[in-house]
Amino acid sequence: MIACFVGSLVGVGLLLATSQQAFQSVAPFLVLAACALLAAQPVLGRWLGERSGDDERPGIGALAGQALAAVYGGYFSAALGVAVLALLGLSFEDSLQRLNALKALLQLVIGVVSAIGFALLADVAWTAVAVIAPASVVGGEVGARLAQKVSDRVLRVGIVAYGLAAAVWLFLR
Repeated sequence: MIACFVGSLVGVGLLLATSQQAFQSVAPFLVLAACALLAAQPVLGRWLGERSGDDERPGIGALAGQALAAVYGGYFSAALGVAVLALLGLSFEDSLQRLNALKALLQLVIGVVSAIGFALLADVAWTAVAVIAPASVVGGEVGARLAQKVSDRVLRVGIVAYGLAAAVWLFLR
């Protein structure tokens, strides 16, 4: 949780220091990177497991990965769940459904810390917040429940397909 807290604040700082043009240029590539990480996570997880010699992979690498995901989330929260889920899959040997539940918690921490950072440091469109905040909570709850009802493979393919569609939309915008 501390890695998510600190990483979120770093991401907020990066976003506030970045021009809108730079942000718009990098956004589709960030989504594509998150999708690629989730798509490759099963292969990378097996490879990392073989290299470590045991199934206990969480440690400094997991913390560093989550801190980087939190920086990403503070900077650009789109596809954050994809990146966090992929990194959790590399760090923990568990079903995608259970990892998705942990992802929801970490994503909540990253989102709340980022929101507080922006509220304190930037001009905020509070009307938009009044719409987006409850919609995000409901979407996270519904998404977590739906994710429990499908296989890992279906969930992974669906998430990656959605992310790719979002990246295409960002490129064409």
